Amino acid sequence: MSQFRALPGFFKGFQSAAEASVPFNAATGLHLEFAAANSWNDLYSTIPDDSKLVIVARHGQGYHNAAEQRYGTKAWDDYWAVLDGDEFGTWDDALLTPTGIQQASSVGVKNFVPIVRELGIPEAFYSSPLRRCLQTFALEWTPVYEAFKEKLPNVIDLQIREGLREHMATHTCDRRLDRYKVSPFFQDLPIANSKLHLNYLNTDPEKDELWTPTYAESTEELDKRVGNALDGIFSEPHKYISITCHSGVIASILRVLDHPKLVSLQTGGLVYLVVRRRV
Repeated sequence: MSQFRALPGFFKGFQSAAEASVPFNAATGLHLEFAAANSWNDLYSTIPDDSKLVIVARHGQGYHNAAEQRYGTKAWDDYWAVLDGDEFGTWDDALLTPTGIQQASSVGVKNFVPIVRELGIPEAFYSSPLRRCLQTFALEWTPVYEAFKEKLPNVIDLQIREGLREHMATHTCDRRLDRYKVSPFFQDLPIANSKLHLNYLNTDPEKDELWTPTYAESTEELDKRVGNALDGIFSEPHKYISITCHSGVIASILRVLDHPKLVSLQTGGLVYLVVRRRV
């Protein structure tokens, strides 16, 4: 459990506290529709001063996601997932497929540009350190920085959090590359008139110290890890936040915040939340 909880009444997927235990399918789009507001400005004006608006984004399709679709979930789990890749791509800290690139770019145009037009950019950006999330972040926010480049800062400060990594099993897609192999591709990446800056915690290791090929993280362990990460993020004063992460992490976020379960959130999917510290 987190020190924070999701507040009902802002989006149609979670209109009352009584719905917290009732799952719904992401295909309905209810988690993206205003419950009562007529605009983002209208919604934001009704958020209590001690609460936060959080945009949670799942990364676009990675090569590991495409492989699971290609081989089927059973064959993926039983055999393919522990390999480094196949002739179509690498799954080790996978990058996005062309489909994933298109998904991320589309989210930027269809979802983020309209939000930013009303609210401005989030006060803080957070991401998993895995490459598919870094790539998704850059692609999703590029249309925003292109549309409003004269009004936005020259540096995009992306806070990297190990605690936002995917639910770790023995799958190679859950393994993180050494930071020195990742940084050259994303550190100071040009985005419109700005540059992306990856901001790691001083305690973050250069090498992956979490993943092993022999141990799968339990749901309880995942929720503790994610809950701790959220407590750190939400304890900051920012009221308007963006998080880019993974499907397993999003499922955990919803659990630890007492939000209804969201079934079948596709790659490139979004969830909007309003959160407040528990009393």
